[in-house]
Amino acid sequence: MRALLESALFMAATGWGVIPLHTPIDGVCDCRRPDCSSPGKHPRTKNGLSDATTDADQIRGWWGTWPIANIGAVVPDGFIVVDVDVADLTTVFRSDELPRTATSRTGRGRHLIYRTTTAIRPKVGVREHVDLRGPGSYIVVPHSLHISNVRYEWIVPIEDGIADAPAWVAETARSPRAAGDHPEDSDAIPDGQRNATLTSLAGTMRRRGMTAAEIEAALLAVNAGRCRPPLPDDAVRGIASSVGRYPPGDGRTSPPPAADDHDDGDPAATDARDGAPEVESGDPGPAEPAAGGKRSQATMILDLAADVEFFHTADDVAYARIERDGHHEVWPLGSKALRAWLSRRFHMEYGRAAGGQALRDALDVLMGRALFEGLECPVYVRVAGDGPDIYLDLGDPLWQAIRITATGWDLVADPPVRFRRPKGLLRLPVPVRGGTVDQLRRFVNVRDDDQDNQWRLFLGCLVAAFRPNGPYPILALNGEHGSAKSTTAKIHRRLIDPNKSVTRATPRDERDLAIAATNGAVISLDNLSTVSDWLSDTLCRVSTGLGFSTRTLYENDEETLFDACRPIVINGIGVLGTRSDLLDRTIELELPRIPDDRRQDEAQFWAAFDREQPSILGALLDAVSGAIGQLDAVKLERAPRMADFARWVVAAEPALGWPPGSFLKAYTGNRDAIHEIALDAAVIVAPMRTMLESGEFVGTATELLDRLAGIVGEPATRRKGWPGNATSLSRELARIAPNLRSVGIEVEKRRESHGRRLIAIREAPETPSPASPPSPASGEGDATAPEGDGTGLWGEASVTEDRARGDDGDDGDAGDAPLPTPAPDDLDIVHAAMRIFGDDMTDESAARLRAVVDGTDGYEWGGLA
Repeated sequence: MRALLESALFMAATGWGVIPLHTPIDGVCDCRRPDCSSPGKHPRTKNGLSDATTDADQIRGWWGTWPIANIGAVVPDGFIVVDVDVADLTTVFRSDELPRTATSRTGRGRHLIYRTTTAIRPKVGVREHVDLRGPGSYIVVPHSLHISNVRYEWIVPIEDGIADAPAWVAETARSPRAAGDHPEDSDAIPDGQRNATLTSLAGTMRRRGMTAAEIEAALLAVNAGRCRPPLPDDAVRGIASSVGRYPPGDGRTSPPPAADDHDDGDPAATDARDGAPEVESGDPGPAEPAAGGKRSQATMILDLAADVEFFHTADDVAYARIERDGHHEVWPLGSKALRAWLSRRFHMEYGRAAGGQALRDALDVLMGRALFEGLECPVYVRVAGDGPDIYLDLGDPLWQAIRITATGWDLVADPPVRFRRPKGLLRLPVPVRGGTVDQLRRFVNVRDDDQDNQWRLFLGCLVAAFRPNGPYPILALNGEHGSAKSTTAKIHRRLIDPNKSVTRATPRDERDLAIAATNGAVISLDNLSTVSDWLSDTLCRVSTGLGFSTRTLYENDEETLFDACRPIVINGIGVLGTRSDLLDRTIELELPRIPDDRRQDEAQFWAAFDREQPSILGALLDAVSGAIGQLDAVKLERAPRMADFARWVVAAEPALGWPPGSFLKAYTGNRDAIHEIALDAAVIVAPMRTMLESGEFVGTATELLDRLAGIVGEPATRRKGWPGNATSLSRELARIAPNLRSVGIEVEKRRESHGRRLIAIREAPETPSPASPPSPASGEGDATAPEGDGTGLWGEASVTEDRARGDDGDDGDAGDAPLPTPAPDDLDIVHAAMRIFGDDMTDESAARLRAVVDGTDGYEWGGLA
């Protein structure tokens, strides 16, 4: 609870040393000792009161580790606390005996704080139900929790003033025989010798055959009568229990080594030194010590993690969910952060460093607990979806998030989804309501036009990046030097997922790009000169969520799986991608050069952006909220490529104040330009268009290659990109077929009855429908055929039909089970399958699909088997 930390910091600011105490939970102290005599009142740290401090950083660290810890405050010099164990003070004091002063309500009574110039020692039983707590002792302060489940509260806050102690306090303190006080004699055990003396006495009694219970009773009496001041009872019981594990009457068995006397009341410290022979630090040991043995460090670390939730994701990555200051944090189980947290907690609890092997052994056990006992839960970076709601991690120390719903957005202190914080993740500002997206215009260098198409495309990519699921478009920013390409890319990411590495250079391989996608909500690649084939393929997979696997480093048979789907921003000079599958997912924006007289000082520019960012972010969240509310009502008459992305932005149009249909118009125009880019980059397109001026072409891939080479001439065939053989030409045709179709050129593969493969190319007689999604990677001779019933462009049987009718040695599939009549939607599926797979379809599958389409030969529909 944050109130506990704030109260601890307040006491420290007033000069009272603070120490974290254990806490009662459901009537039992969380020290887990069934015989604890002071539940919720004894220190958690190894050195007890000696660890008390006014250092704010140390206090924050303690309550970061133990957010529900009760607060102990050590009485400083010049103060005295009257501790009354009854609620009604009039039953103990006259009205003039207790001047009004800073007072807190305890579980059963009151603490009254006074100033005094007289050196007053703590006194027990100065009156019935009354003790004095002086310098060197401590009290429990608000907002700690009492065993009765009542919280300590201030009745008269300290800031209202602390009165001088009444006369009777000093008089009582001077009396050597105050009720319950102990005489000053030579048998007193002073502070600094208590643990050693009691341990020595316990060893002597055990060697004489006394039981652990008898030793405990004797030590409690000695502690109360002779220790100055007495140790907490549970510390004394810990000494008796430790020594009681030794066999009785063995004069050669020495008692456990004396603990340092600053262990005041720390039961864990006693457990850690119970006198058994030393165990290797890496031995995980049993959960409870065996008779005469001791718990290993690994087991002690596991005990410290008892309040942590361990779970795993669907791909068996283990995580720890830790509660701190009223919120939860999620750390990978193999992370340095979790290891450091366990090490620090061990040191704070036991006062010594945990062994490296002990930590490794404990983490192995926790890994098993997470994988085999923990829940399976998804973990997100920055953006998460929970049903229709979206959560945006602010990246702040309190792990707050923004919840976005169909009705608006608000700040959530402890979101229900589980975020993780990869290295480099930076904080987003808390968004502010009342801003508009037009505030962003002054910071991005998007080309102005009459219809604002470029602006709408940029903003559409930005709003779509808040979607928790893809696919996402690839935003390509190109332009000459001085067009603010990098700055525009940085702004895009800083509005969604700020990171220490805002933009990245070209990754070295797929693994580097996959790691960047796994650890960020946006991928931004800066200043690319070109996009290689492997990078083009990987960007396509990341934008649509088609993951890949690779061998785990240093393992022979383990795979590392990457399946992240992320928005991507790339920038460079000129057109970056030329492969049609990449361009099919790309929104290309050409940024104009900024005139010299309009350039801004970089520091001033970013300072201005930082001031506006909260309002701009709030406006973007308004648009995201609007998209959530309108998404189900959006129906696109003709779905373009990346249809999910298009529907999302169309749903956000009302919240953005855009006219209906304005985004689709801008998107369609950009896609037309993308098709032209793909065709301009393909060296075979220009001669193909020249060839079609004299009519359609039907022939083999070799004949087509010779025909095109004759048009361009021999020098052109030696240029980079020219197909080297018929197989390369066939693959190039398959790759650019959707782009050719967009400009009215149809490419179809056919096979004659005797098996010869033919390619048919012609200009379509009418405007075709929008290109369908790109097919999977195809093999040799695989060009995309037009929609239809399986016949060729001129009415001849296509290769698929040939196979379906059993040509080329195929007897069909008449032996299979009958298939019932297909529905129209099912026929669409069949047509699509035939069109997509073409020559890659097996003879058996072609026959079955042909039978479904024709409904002949007694076939009936029974689904696609």
